[in-house]
Amino acid sequence: METLEIVLIVLAAVCGIFLLWVLAGFIAFLISFRKNSIVGKMINKKFRSQLKQEYAIDYDWWEQVDNEKITIQVGKEEQSGILLRRPTNKIAIVVHGIFGVHKDLAPQAKIFYDNNFNVFAPTLRAHDDDKSKYISMGFYEKDDLVLWIGKLIEIFGEECQIVLFGISMGAATCLLCANKNLQKNVKCIVSDSAFSSAYDELKYLIKTRGHFPSFFVLPVMNFFFKVFGKFDLKKVLPIESVKTSNLPILFFHGTNDVFVPCLMTEKMFESLNRNDCEKVIVSGAGHIQSYKYLGANYEKKLLEFVNKWVK
Repeated sequence: METLEIVLIVLAAVCGIFLLWVLAGFIAFLISFRKNSIVGKMINKKFRSQLKQEYAIDYDWWEQVDNEKITIQVGKEEQSGILLRRPTNKIAIVVHGIFGVHKDLAPQAKIFYDNNFNVFAPTLRAHDDDKSKYISMGFYEKDDLVLWIGKLIEIFGEECQIVLFGISMGAATCLLCANKNLQKNVKCIVSDSAFSSAYDELKYLIKTRGHFPSFFVLPVMNFFFKVFGKFDLKKVLPIESVKTSNLPILFFHGTNDVFVPCLMTEKMFESLNRNDCEKVIVSGAGHIQSYKYLGANYEKKLLEFVNKWVK
């Protein structure tokens, strides 16, 4: 075989591998983080079938309380959320996780509502009826949350007191707000099963759930996040946000979480080295299952912490 032919074959093979690499990353991006993505639908279907048994979530609760829909304008899109009013100036903003909806937070919303908090549950971008195209793992969602905080201060007045509560990506979004110049109205944050780094989180999921080498797919996925989503996964770092925050933070996490490693919460807590922050590590609990495992003790711990800062 001629030397030129060998060179051409090698070049063709290299180009083929490169194109396969790019295609794999592009497909992984498309099926995961676009609105109504295949992965999102699959996770939703599985999650919804496990709600009552494994997560102790009662969707019907939301229909038993008076609620109203409020909106804000974010760029060209309108975002919405559900507000449950109480005769008080205390507000709990409860933020759902990736591929979720506000109703997933029924247990925690009920705790706040029953303890005389107004409860506001925003719909994150590219979820439910939101018109945005891409989920940004908290990068843009944190800015949306800051706008919602401003909206609620307009509604309830300058003396209102706010606690941020989130699960999974919603918890990470709350933590990403921690280093923002938030209004003094925000008194504390409660994080349930948050990741410390979006890039490390996807690396973990690709390896453990996808059983695929993350070094092959993730860099290309991140390239398409930059092109289409206009953000860099490597800059979504809740752990860096909490380091520069002066807000009290309570962390919940289960030791058997196979979606977000408990170690991520441990690292964030260790990075704080402050007396006003607390963690509750729940033995045997899976992803966002601390409520189910702790039961009444979850409510007790949550309220003990929040009531220190919201009077």
